[in-house]
Amino acid sequence: MGSRPSKTEAGGCLGRRGQTEIKLPGARLRFSREQVLRLNLHLTRLEQHNNHGEVGDVSRERASAAVEVVVERLVQRLVCGAATIDSRFCSKFLATLDGVRDRNKPGEGPRFEYLVRLDVLSTPAVYSDCGVQPTCRIVEGFGGDGAPQGFAKIRIQGEGAEQWAEFINPTGFLRRDRIQERFVELLAQAAARASAPMRPDQVDETLMCGSPGKIVDVGILEQLLKLPPDNQVYYGPADCNQSRFPDPRDFRIAIVESAPEVRLRIGFLSPALAGSRSEDVEVKLILGVGFSGWPETSDFPARAPLGHIDCLLFQKAAQTGFYLVPGPPHPTVRCDDRTVIWQIWVPAAELTLLTHYSTSSLPSRVLSVLDIILNQLRGRTSRQALGGFGLPLTDNQEYLKVVSRYMLRTLLWFELEKTSGGPGDMLLSWTPDNLAAHILRVLDTLIISLRTQRFRSYFFPWCNIMLHSAFSGQHHIEEDYLSDVEILEGFLRSLHEESSVVIVPPEDEDDVDMKRYLISEKIETMLIRKWGSVLADLAPPATTRSRRLSFGSGVTCPVTYTTAGSTQYTPRQLDYIAQLFREMLRVRQLTLQHHNPPTWFQGPLQASTPTLQDDPVEDLVYLLTAILDQAKELSLGEKNSTIGSYVTVNSRSRKRAGIKKNSRGTLGSKLDSGNKIRNNFDASVILLVDCVRRDVETSSADLSDDSVLVRHVLKWLYRGLDEDKRHIAPILRPYLNRLFAASHENAWHLEEWRRRNDENYSSELRVLGSYCRLVIASERNPTNALLDAVSKGWMWAESMLDIAEYLVCSDMTGQPQVGLQLVFTPDVGRVLRHNIVVPSPLDEQLLQPIESRYSTFSSNKSTYSRNKSACSTLKMKKATLLRGNIVTLPSLLAHQPKHLISQ
Repeated sequence: MGSRPSKTEAGGCLGRRGQTEIKLPGARLRFSREQVLRLNLHLTRLEQHNNHGEVGDVSRERASAAVEVVVERLVQRLVCGAATIDSRFCSKFLATLDGVRDRNKPGEGPRFEYLVRLDVLSTPAVYSDCGVQPTCRIVEGFGGDGAPQGFAKIRIQGEGAEQWAEFINPTGFLRRDRIQERFVELLAQAAARASAPMRPDQVDETLMCGSPGKIVDVGILEQLLKLPPDNQVYYGPADCNQSRFPDPRDFRIAIVESAPEVRLRIGFLSPALAGSRSEDVEVKLILGVGFSGWPETSDFPARAPLGHIDCLLFQKAAQTGFYLVPGPPHPTVRCDDRTVIWQIWVPAAELTLLTHYSTSSLPSRVLSVLDIILNQLRGRTSRQALGGFGLPLTDNQEYLKVVSRYMLRTLLWFELEKTSGGPGDMLLSWTPDNLAAHILRVLDTLIISLRTQRFRSYFFPWCNIMLHSAFSGQHHIEEDYLSDVEILEGFLRSLHEESSVVIVPPEDEDDVDMKRYLISEKIETMLIRKWGSVLADLAPPATTRSRRLSFGSGVTCPVTYTTAGSTQYTPRQLDYIAQLFREMLRVRQLTLQHHNPPTWFQGPLQASTPTLQDDPVEDLVYLLTAILDQAKELSLGEKNSTIGSYVTVNSRSRKRAGIKKNSRGTLGSKLDSGNKIRNNFDASVILLVDCVRRDVETSSADLSDDSVLVRHVLKWLYRGLDEDKRHIAPILRPYLNRLFAASHENAWHLEEWRRRNDENYSSELRVLGSYCRLVIASERNPTNALLDAVSKGWMWAESMLDIAEYLVCSDMTGQPQVGLQLVFTPDVGRVLRHNIVVPSPLDEQLLQPIESRYSTFSSNKSTYSRNKSACSTLKMKKATLLRGNIVTLPSLLAHQPKHLISQ
């Protein structure tokens, strides 16, 4: 349980992976240590050049941002126009599928992919008292003929279901094809005529998305839906009565229906709107029915062992809900009625996994380089466009047809999930010197997957992403897959040749930024290795049987957890394990079927009732069975959840061995032995669970207390370890040893995890909600209340004031008042708009001190200098507010010296 790792192990055999040779079985290549080092440096230079861009990129980024604003406002008008014609397609928000930092990467144009949530059918409802709404029941696919895994059907029931009668088939399921056809018709009608809404103030913000601040990513949308409507506020244009949406007649709009998205190809007819952009813009709109639960057929995060370094992240990601989008299964997949089959998407969970790592971390850098490779092999960028840092050219003149960004993300997530050691070893395997190693492994796995046309989804074990997430959403023939294999193999051969013969030139003396970056990489690697050594020194010594947990009479502790056992698990470790257990129970409650035991488990767990589901003992039983299930998979190598995920050398050899005939029957005897071990283990677990349910002490314990729950779970695990040494102990002991080591290493980060996810977030939302309620009730002036919140140091208030300052400083019209508009939607049909008014640049001139004759500034100031002065003055006032809690911006203006005002 508490075996102490040696310092050599803390240094990590995985930490040396980036310095040894790498074998790629798919491409049949082998990269030596020197090749990996050269390639690592080259990819680092390429990534840094792509992130920082060239000198002239600023103007192009500004033009791209201007085009993005015009396109988003046009899309808002079209979606609002469609909802105005047919209120069943109302969507209060427009959700982007990529995070903010991924929307405009250097070297890439903006991506316009939006999720249009059907609020009438989705849960949770936008308003609790929004009238009669139908209820949607989900029938998930389990891989049979009815529906494949990763897909589901929607049955509409209850009051209001008759409104959707035209979209329902005779069996009562919602037809996705008719829903999408109607949406395309509505978009075409909204684009064909210049009808309402023409201005933002004509939009009912309680039901539709007309404000620019209501375009959010799917992660923010998931958090917004959990808040009451009177606790929400959005940014809007300050001149909504005068500003207009873009007129569709100024664009050339082509609407194409595909699966699962509706594509809009927008061309600019007005040069003033297009700027320097000549090509058309493609927009993807995806209809979605949202649900707050978690798919029952998903094996995520249940398959991830508790000893994984990112286990808390996985549990949090599974609490973000899912959507059903109108995407049909692949033509080769059998199902009874394709018109009613909807595809399950988990965009918020995917965004949580992507944005967890900082942009400078190795996982984000690996994904960034993979995107560069994908763009070059698709023909979107060239070697010359990358400023001489480009990747090698291939002999194949074709471009990739099947490979998509989602495939690369999935491969990277599985690479991050691999657990060949403890958290410290996993951390060492993701140091900066492993950049090239991970990229080569991902590309090689992609080659194998394309060749076999099989790779499982990250969330559904029997959903093949090689078929359901191809580039451009198209279905490809077998020749396309083979063509992509040839392209990737040629690319890896080119990398192998260049890293073999090309010597990386010495660093330029003027390239100071690159030198600093390489030094920071070395320092980061040294710190990670040193941290592993510190954890190894802090680990307790190896334990003996006499010092492990004891199960006595309960005199020492109410749950018979003795002092000797408590000295092994420190309070910090127990607190970390308690956090894991609570997150697991939250995910359990979010599954569509609340009682969701492991699929292999049979017996008393099936005879559950709603009363038993609310019993705390059932929570304890669920945790025990989930842990035992993970222990069995890790020990016996069953890996039911990762079948078909990736093909390694060992798995290929096992498949070949299974095909070979064995005259002596050795293979058959091994298989029979493995099945016997599993059956005996399952039978022992059933007996252990039965003992837990019949135990009086466990039933009377206060399992709602985290510490009590953790101690009881550990008590029963170690009791099964001690009492069943033949069947349970050999499987469970390695898992518990790993859990002990993981809790020792990961517990040091628990406080920071809670600070980021719970403490600051909840307090900020609570105060922001109070601000919204005060403004809605007209009890406080919005500007004064905002300044009061700034004086108390709330981050949301500082951000809001910064945006208001930016609008003041960026205004060139010299209007007397320029401010930020706040939009409140507390009830259906009730929209409140308030402006945060701060001094304009012209007013700031009156507040400047008398110019001295020794001043180096000219009295004839330009508009730019006035704006800069206004920003400086406002920042000074905000700093004053943060130092004193009784000073406000109006009081500063009122107490200015008279000679300044007379000036």
